[in-house]
Amino acid sequence: VFPERLRMDFFDGKAADSLRIPATLGNRFGLLWAVWSLRGLGPGDKWGTLRLRRGLAAADLAALAGLTASAWFDSLGQSRPVVERLLDPLSRILLNEPSEKVSAAVLAQTLRELVLGGGDAMRLGWSCVPLGELYAEPARAYISARGGSVLTSTEVTRFVEDEGRVMGAADEWGQRFLADATVSTLPPWELKRLALPPRLKGPWEGLDSSAMGTVHLDFETTVLGVPVAALTGTTASWVLARPGPAGTDQRLSLAV
Repeated sequence: VFPERLRMDFFDGKAADSLRIPATLGNRFGLLWAVWSLRGLGPGDKWGTLRLRRGLAAADLAALAGLTASAWFDSLGQSRPVVERLLDPLSRILLNEPSEKVSAAVLAQTLRELVLGGGDAMRLGWSCVPLGELYAEPARAYISARGGSVLTSTEVTRFVEDEGRVMGAADEWGQRFLADATVSTLPPWELKRLALPPRLKGPWEGLDSSAMGTVHLDFETTVLGVPVAALTGTTASWVLARPGPAGTDQRLSLAV
C-alpha cells in the first residue's frame, strides 16, 4: 500500500507530530512545507534542513564511505532535534539502525533517492501480506521462469576457489554449485565456521549482531488512527497498525 503523498507520523510519548505533503503542493515545495510544519522542531532546526538537501545533491558517496551518517549530519550542521526526531527514524526504517551505526554513503544514497527522486520515490509504503508472499515466492518464480534453480534445505558447508575466483559452494556430499558470484546471507559468526578460501578471510569476521524483534499487541478497540508511525525516545522504533484477529479490532506491531 502506497499513499499518494508522503506522510510520516511521529510519537514521542508526549505528543504527536506529522510530516505530510499537502495535495495542493508539488513534492519539492511540499516537502519544505511539511518540514516547516513539524511542531517538534524550532525555526533554526527547520532552516538547517535546507543544508541537508544541498548536501544530498552534492554528496560524493565515495568520500562518505568512511563516515557514519551521524558524523555526516554533524558536518552538515543538522541539529540534535532534527537528527533525533526526523533523521534517526528515517535511518531506522531504511537501514534498521540509528544514524551513529550506519554508513554515511549508504544512507546518503538512500535519502538522495527519497528526497530528490520525485513523487513516487517519496511515498512511504508498507506490506499488507507476509514478506514471504511479497518477496520470496515472486523471486522464486522469476528465477525458475528464466532457467534458474532454487534449492531449499540444502546445507552449504564450505566455499571453494577455482582458478583464483570463488566459484561456488559445496554441500556435505561434495556437490558443487558453480556460479559467477556467491552471496552469503549467513551472519558473520556462522559464516566464519565454514571452510573458506584465504581470500575470503577479513575484518567482517568481527562484525557484531544487530537483532530486531517485533511485538504484537491486540486491542478490542482502535487505539491508533494512522497506519504507521515512528516512535522517538522509546524502546520500539516503529509501530504498524493493522486489523486484529478474530475477537479484536486492531493489532499494533511494534518493531524493537
